[in-house]
Amino acid sequence: MTLVCLGLQAQEEEKGEQLLVFRNTGVVDLLYTQEVDSILTTDSTQVFYAKDTTLIVPFAELDSVAVGSRNEMKFHKGVRELTAQDDLPWIIRFDGQSVYYRLTTPTNILPSVGMKLFCKIEDHLNEGTIFPLGLSVRVTNVTKLSEEIRVDVEVVPLKEIFERLFFAGSFSGSQPVAASIKQNVRRAPVHATLELGHTINMEDLGSIDISGNLSINGDAVISLNPFHNHSHADLILKYGFGTNVSLEARENASFNYEELGRDLRLGTFYGLLNLDAAVGAFADLSAELKLGVSIERTYSRRLRWDRNGDENSFELKEVNAGEPFEDEAKIDLTLKGEVFFGPILRIDFSTVGDLAGARAKVKVGPKVTGEISMGMLQQMRNYQPSFYGNAKLSLSSQIAVEGYVINRHNLVWGDVDEHEIFHTSLSFGEHDWNLFPDYTQSNAIATTTKAKEVKTDVATAVEEPTPTDLETGFELLDPEGNAVDSVFVGTIQSKPEVLSKPQTFNTERTLSSSIKQEELEGYTMRPIFHYAGYTISAAPVGIKKDVLLQPYSSTQSNGAMTFISSGPFLGSAVKDSTLYQVGAYLPVPLKQNVYQTGLGFMPIPSAIPINEDQSEMLMGTWKGTIDEQEITIIFNEDGTGKYNDLPFVYELNVPQSGTLLLVFKNEESMVYRVVAINETKIQLKDKRDKQQQMIELEKI
Repeated sequence: MTLVCLGLQAQEEEKGEQLLVFRNTGVVDLLYTQEVDSILTTDSTQVFYAKDTTLIVPFAELDSVAVGSRNEMKFHKGVRELTAQDDLPWIIRFDGQSVYYRLTTPTNILPSVGMKLFCKIEDHLNEGTIFPLGLSVRVTNVTKLSEEIRVDVEVVPLKEIFERLFFAGSFSGSQPVAASIKQNVRRAPVHATLELGHTINMEDLGSIDISGNLSINGDAVISLNPFHNHSHADLILKYGFGTNVSLEARENASFNYEELGRDLRLGTFYGLLNLDAAVGAFADLSAELKLGVSIERTYSRRLRWDRNGDENSFELKEVNAGEPFEDEAKIDLTLKGEVFFGPILRIDFSTVGDLAGARAKVKVGPKVTGEISMGMLQQMRNYQPSFYGNAKLSLSSQIAVEGYVINRHNLVWGDVDEHEIFHTSLSFGEHDWNLFPDYTQSNAIATTTKAKEVKTDVATAVEEPTPTDLETGFELLDPEGNAVDSVFVGTIQSKPEVLSKPQTFNTERTLSSSIKQEELEGYTMRPIFHYAGYTISAAPVGIKKDVLLQPYSSTQSNGAMTFISSGPFLGSAVKDSTLYQVGAYLPVPLKQNVYQTGLGFMPIPSAIPINEDQSEMLMGTWKGTIDEQEITIIFNEDGTGKYNDLPFVYELNVPQSGTLLLVFKNEESMVYRVVAINETKIQLKDKRDKQQQMIELEKI
């Protein structure tokens, strides 16, 4: 079921005067003076740089440029315009072939044979709408019946109605105030908003829910003279919608769905050109999948329709890049194939009284592709490098447009023939979801206790969060690849609370007394995790033995500490106040310390250098708690800021690398060591704090 609401709201946008670019091909381009940034002349072209568009006109086509409205409408002799005040009250109905008048119609209202009739398109459709597409006809016969008068008509082209016709401006939902042909006719554009609400029931596969809105606004030109017949509509389509997807197919399935709601009139262009639209939803699926995601998208695209004589064409343009998106996985995902879904818009372009028109079908939405199936998961109990590397989904945004020429059987609602003349699709915003964890720093070290038991210390780290939370652990394998010990030790967080990366996991295991340390040759350790009901194995690593674990800590001049775990210590020397230490050290930076739990204490993390990217992240307003007091700190790009209401100047990497110096007007200062920073959080430590407690602020 599709829920559609149509809202028309006048937008009082001051665009300035019309800037009309006339070409000798008959095409007329409409710009506005307030939206034109600059005009550039090259050797062969005139280039107009305007809001959201760049217009390039070859000198060979350029006829003239005019500022201000040039709207005019001049009928041929013998044309009668049917108006709501004088004519429509006497008309009963129109069946596409004949207009039926009341028997009591005055003779000065009743048309005669040979007369040409014209009626503008009505802005709004209702049960009383007589001419939904306007009227451009010649009277062929007038017959008086028992209860009404039948006036037979045949369609004629607009060139037989108008001697001259030119209008340029914005689409409207109501007729403009009457104006002379020389008056500058300017109207605020009307903004049409379509509310999207649709549930796609895909039988046994599941469902897709779509909700959001689509706004449409734009300008149009219609120009008719003895030499050219040109019309165009230039629309901006703005989408904002979210989807909730719950689909499952154990075998490869195909499903194609498309449903449109009822026709709606978006508005008319001075009663001469109108837009009728219908919205709904679509889904194209060919995949084996288990998909549970929520996806939010925002798009802006420009769609232009041109008609020169009998030739129709379409063009799709980007309005702005870098459109925001938000994707969230609800379950462990699998997908082998592709699925494309979202809202669909059908929009018809019609000129008054014309059986021929144009139609565009616009599909927009996320497209998801992948190469991971349930069958692959079943084969990954043992590590498969090629399968592991393919465990990802590719997400992109896609817009597909089909353009048609349409021919109506008559000028009232009924059958329409369509012929495709245009097809294009664009993909953008591509990004991947790596479904499996990227384990790094995986290590296993075997030692023998005083009780002659063999122990293994195992640890690993995960650099990037996974789309869903995954339970992870370790597995010990003998030389034949048989599992002799396994344990799950924690959960990889999809949205980790810890600001610094990566997430670390470790444990200590005592092996069977039958296994001697000298027998560990060929034994391996590998990380494992649960995914979609299966246990998946990552790449194994060998077990190190005869390694002396000598916790080593050093304090730097700026107060930071570094911890190193390594092989046997070989020697040291001091020269020029520098301590040199020699040995097969295995450094483990503290913000990536995979053995952190086994140490028994929490070393103070070293301050990170504040580079250019991190200094850009620092700019803005931060809030948090220091010494149980709520504080707000503002950092400006010019080196100034505020600590609550106290102004300060600040310097980065002063007095030491990785520190932040705040100097207040009373010359008091604060020095913070920056532990970690990203776009939303920063972690600091006050140099004066002997406890070195972590301070965490959030950007607002």
